[in-house]
Amino acid sequence: MSLRAVMGDVLDLARETGANLKEGILDRMVRHLPRVSPAQTRHFAHGEERISIHRDEPVFDGQYSNRCYQNAVRDAFLDFQRRAARTGRYTHDEDERFTEQWERIIMHLPYAFQAKRMFPAVFHRDREGTAMWDDVEAVVGAPPEREDGQDDAAWEKAMDQYRRAISKTEAYVTFHRDRIEKGSAQAV
Repeated sequence: MSLRAVMGDVLDLARETGANLKEGILDRMVRHLPRVSPAQTRHFAHGEERISIHRDEPVFDGQYSNRCYQNAVRDAFLDFQRRAARTGRYTHDEDERFTEQWERIIMHLPYAFQAKRMFPAVFHRDREGTAMWDDVEAVVGAPPEREDGQDDAAWEKAMDQYRRAISKTEAYVTFHRDRIEKGSAQAV
């Protein structure tokens, strides 16, 4: 990428944010560059005429990507729940479960059926300690306990199996059909 292109992008950004720049400023700056010594520029080391810019691109990596997405959705839900509690909009011990208050749950899903595989962690967290969760736990059992010295991969595998079991329960299938699947169909 040329210095001119980088400078042009910076000036475009400045204009977008409301800066009032004179026409031709880029040309004047470029004409001035050859007279500036590399020591004076500090921004373009060694007087290079071209610079490289690295940009991270998202990479899909199967299980790892799914886990990252699942964790992000769970964390966003928990943050939303905490904020609602802090503002007095929601009391976990007294109010109807948070996800039951919503008619539809609509989210970005990179591929079909991801919500069915990914949302059981939120479903579990939101319903834990309720009669509904007791019924689910009677079918799938208690969550696996992390054993001393158990490595992260083994623990995540056990939790993935537990979440899969949750996703097959009648309570979760009904929840998914009524809250997420209908939201997906309406969003299209």
